[in-house]
Amino acid sequence: IEMESNPLVLNVKPLPIDKKPAGFSGAVGRFNFQATIDNNELTVNDAVTVRVVISGSGNLELINTPDINWPPDFEAYEPKISKNIRATKAGVSGTRTFEFLAIPRSAGDFVVGPIELSYFDPASGQYKSLSTEAFHIQVEKGDQQTSSVSYSGVAQEDIMYLGQDIRYIKTGNFPLSARGYYLFASPLYFMLLAAPAVILALLSLLLISNRKKRSNVALVRNRKATRVARKNLKKANEFLKAQEREAFYTEVSRALWGYLSDKFNIPLSDLSMDTVRERLSAKEVSEESINTFIEVLNKCEFARFAPGKSTDLMNEIYKEAIMFISRIEGELKS
Repeated sequence: IEMESNPLVLNVKPLPIDKKPAGFSGAVGRFNFQATIDNNELTVNDAVTVRVVISGSGNLELINTPDINWPPDFEAYEPKISKNIRATKAGVSGTRTFEFLAIPRSAGDFVVGPIELSYFDPASGQYKSLSTEAFHIQVEKGDQQTSSVSYSGVAQEDIMYLGQDIRYIKTGNFPLSARGYYLFASPLYFMLLAAPAVILALLSLLLISNRKKRSNVALVRNRKATRVARKNLKKANEFLKAQEREAFYTEVSRALWGYLSDKFNIPLSDLSMDTVRERLSAKEVSEESINTFIEVLNKCEFARFAPGKSTDLMNEIYKEAIMFISRIEGELKS
């Protein structure tokens, strides 16, 4: 069955060239911009953090990291970036947070900022620029303990006293006897001498053991791939009977992607249509089976967002998914 939708025409307008701000990096939407500092009174070598929060709706993912011009006396580090972005029918919205950490290495009064953000507002059709206030930071000297060493002449009497107080060189005839414990040539000495070789051997055994475990994990996943996929399809069948369309299509997609992930030991994050086609072709799976897999997934994606309900289509997709797994198992064994 081939289904074809109505053609969609997208009119993509170019960004205006006139009045484009110098700091514009491609942000499009409507945004708010806020910056805070955790402390503006420091001592040398204390850390300071500037937190920049960009919120609103638009292409938040494409916004570049804001530029902060730290004074030369500050040692700056790579920012910590976090995000909370969600996509809804109304569009993409959320926040991105940048935490900049720096450490002053000398005392003085410093100014950081202002920090700027330029973006294009499609609602007004104009470029807009947001700017924070500059931060004034006062850095004081820390507690520094200095020590000085001075040398002076030593009197003869002091030399005589030191000679009696410490183990000075003795002269004359006196008996010698063995005292103390000597490490060289002792059992402990040879144990320490052999320790690096023993540790290296243990590490090698541990490495070999870990490799075997990883290999065994891949083998277990391969053997359980069909059983796990059929279990997921059984759950999809329950959604089919309950006429829960979105849950049904989601479960079918999960069963197929999970089957290939377990079968070929590929992380789900690395799976794509191209990757699947490449791996299946390398295993000499027929082009018909590969096309069946891609067709079932495309039908699932189309049906999830298409209006109306079709029990016949759900039954058809369910049968094709089961047939795909059975066919792949047969072709891989032959």
